Amino acid sequence: MTRMSQLVALALVLGLSMPSVWPFSALPTGRERLETLSAPTNLSPVGQIGGATYSVDIHLGRYACVGIGPRLVILDVATPDQPSFLGQTSVLPGVVWDVAAAAGYAYLAVGWSGVHVVDLADPAAPVLIGAYNTMGYADAITVVGNYAYVADGNAGLTILDISSPAQPSLSGSCDTPGYADDVAVAGNYAYIADGRWGLRIVDVSDPAHPREVGFHRTPEYAGGVVLQGHYAYVVDGSRGLRSIDVSNPQAPVELDVCGTTGIAREVSVAGNYAYVADGTDGLQIVDISNPGDLRLVGSVRTPGYARSIALACVGSGCSVVYVAAENMGMRVVDVSLPQQPREISAYLSIGNVEHVALQMPYAYVACGEAGLIVVDATEPARLRTLGTYDTPGHAQHVAVAGSLAYVADGGMGLRIIDVSNPAQPSEVGFLVLPGLASAVAVQGDYAYVVAGWADLRIIDISNPLSPTEIADHPTPGYAVGIALYGHHAYVADGATGLSIVDISDPAHPMQAGVYDSPGAALAVHVHPPYAYVADETMGLRIVDVSDPLHPTEVGSYSTLMDAQGVAFVVGECPHVCVADGYMGVYLLEVSDAASPVEVGSYDTAGYARAVTVVGDYAYVADVVGGLTALRLGLAPLHSVFLPALLYKAH
Repeated sequence: MTRMSQLVALALVLGLSMPSVWPFSALPTGRERLETLSAPTNLSPVGQIGGATYSVDIHLGRYACVGIGPRLVILDVATPDQPSFLGQTSVLPGVVWDVAAAAGYAYLAVGWSGVHVVDLADPAAPVLIGAYNTMGYADAITVVGNYAYVADGNAGLTILDISSPAQPSLSGSCDTPGYADDVAVAGNYAYIADGRWGLRIVDVSDPAHPREVGFHRTPEYAGGVVLQGHYAYVVDGSRGLRSIDVSNPQAPVELDVCGTTGIAREVSVAGNYAYVADGTDGLQIVDISNPGDLRLVGSVRTPGYARSIALACVGSGCSVVYVAAENMGMRVVDVSLPQQPREISAYLSIGNVEHVALQMPYAYVACGEAGLIVVDATEPARLRTLGTYDTPGHAQHVAVAGSLAYVADGGMGLRIIDVSNPAQPSEVGFLVLPGLASAVAVQGDYAYVVAGWADLRIIDISNPLSPTEIADHPTPGYAVGIALYGHHAYVADGATGLSIVDISDPAHPMQAGVYDSPGAALAVHVHPPYAYVADETMGLRIVDVSDPLHPTEVGSYSTLMDAQGVAFVVGECPHVCVADGYMGVYLLEVSDAASPVEVGSYDTAGYARAVTVVGDYAYVADVVGGLTALRLGLAPLHSVFLPALLYKAH
């Protein structure tokens, strides 16, 4: 289930509603929407970096406006093979799904938070100046004249009057039958890529009263649309690109379809070519000189998932395509020879953040297919990338000991990275294991790696250049998380719950006790006498492990979404941070283990996967929203927090 459908379903169940317009001067961000209705939170954001790259547009021919996680980032691409960072906005209340740059402004589609307007007068210092919270989920946006046309998810088409960019206002709307995923406008008509309901054509000659006048059902999922002359080009998922004659908007006629090799997500056209963002298969180029005979002429597989594209064109020709490649940042492709496109440069963001380990002043971030990224966390408010190492697999988890980082790299096993020079991390050793290495913990001369059905693997790392497996301990479930304390390994064992393994002799591990949690145990943090288990849909479980042979649950806390990660906060009054997927992070007081109390929360804008606490700060690994540093304010609160969904519903 998608984030949108999950939250919409919850909103319907709870019967919640919110006003569609927030005055920008008081526009709340993230969970701050909740906080405007309740007490101040004990989690306050101080720094953020990275996130998934979903969108890109070109401003004035030389600036790339890139949506990276919850920010708009401006890059100077005057020299396409050397894109350079210029500036970025403050953190927005959601992920930037689409960008439309027009007349000195960038208009951003920010999901549940609607449309945000950024002044680009100084590209090095873009300023957020206005916002409008649409009724649906703002997925895509296009600007024509004084109007912004928003593909607003389940709410269909929303038209905003932007004659005053700082004060966008609702002009009109038209609810389409499907899920409005993209929009293009030509003349008096808006063309909506409406998901399973295909192409919908809306008369917008009167922006206050738009009305549907025609449609064409596509067989799969219409996710993107662009117009050229009398033709609409629609991407249709795995079916590729369709050309549709819309010279009569009331009766559109399909002319041809060209299959692409991946999942077609978005399309742009220039001259005789259509450029398709094709998911895992990168950029596909289709000859559209004859709309009735589409032909695939070139392709290049970019790293990452090609989500959207922007073109740099002169006259009728296009020489460079900028590809928003989700977890692998922005890729720059030379298409001067359409039959032989080639990537010439990239701007890599910190995307797909799966886990973070802290060894101050550095944060070591496991970033999926981007590998290991080292972040300078000397000042949490000014996080910055120092170095990267592209591991061969999918970096899911990292542990750091001394000058070495140990990465659980999915199907490529354990990778050992020398980080003595944080700016130039380098691999010194590795060991490929059965299964998918999903988490790692280090104690002394041993690394303990959990690998799903491939159990708990114990590896001698006394010689990091040549790690050697010395034991394989089968856990009863699907091992995905691990924590060490004393002579025991605590394994988050999926549907089986918490599995405790005696590792007093690492070469001969022995099963101790098992606690069968009600959900699926994904992560665990141990602070005696308790183990704190992130139990996915069943929230936080607190387990007494003072007797490792007989672990017993003593308390629990039901989070609203999916508990993914957990970290204990050391202090006079014990607290726990829980990474809860789409709902961000919870801060719970656990002085009474039987009755945890929520005392703070913060929405990290994407999907919070893991959390690590050092000193007064929590660092949250958000798969979509990047790495966020939160200050922990642990003064007691004496107020009631309202349901955390309030700020999401409309």
